Amino acid sequence: MNKRKLLKILTVAFVILSVLMIGAAIVLPTGKSYTYENNEIVTHSVRSEFASFCAGVILFGCLWFIGLTAGEVALRIKEGAGALKVILGGLGKLLTGFVCGFLLTIAIIMAEGLWTKDDYYPEWYMFTDGNHTIVIEEMSFLLDGRAEIYQIMENNKAVPINMFTTDDGETNCGHYKMEWTEEYVDITYRTFVTADSVKTLRVKFID
Repeated sequence: MNKRKLLKILTVAFVILSVLMIGAAIVLPTGKSYTYENNEIVTHSVRSEFASFCAGVILFGCLWFIGLTAGEVALRIKEGAGALKVILGGLGKLLTGFVCGFLLTIAIIMAEGLWTKDDYYPEWYMFTDGNHTIVIEEMSFLLDGRAEIYQIMENNKAVPINMFTTDDGETNCGHYKMEWTEEYVDITYRTFVTADSVKTLRVKFID
């Protein structure tokens, strides 16, 4: 097999891989599970793992196409091609690499969405009455403030049981008034609609 044919095969192989990754992102299951580890809520899903894998493939692809570009340029120089053909050959490989990177980025977005939880700078606050334990995950992004409430089970499994939003992307920073019963907890929090506005949310425990 000559070197030019090998370069084409390696280029086409990565393009095909990029397209297949988009196809995989479409058919992946959407389920998620959560655990409470090291004082934070950890999300487990096939899509998150796939998105991380895609990010690794993008990094590998950068090195892959740098090598292919160098090989293409070296081969054209060896064949005695003019400067313009050498430049165009190298740019062609780099452009193909850019397209593959774009396709893989689309695959990541399709798998995990445009924004991930990390983009909201989450903070976690744990509360317990000795019988029940909940964790409030506070998140803020631009003018979007929200909090997800999880009940923590004996095996550290975290189950989402309610949520609330706040105005102007503000968060309560863990400052809540809790009133516990055997069946539910009433959580009073600031809404930030006005300077003193508060709201109480009744959160029922799961059995």
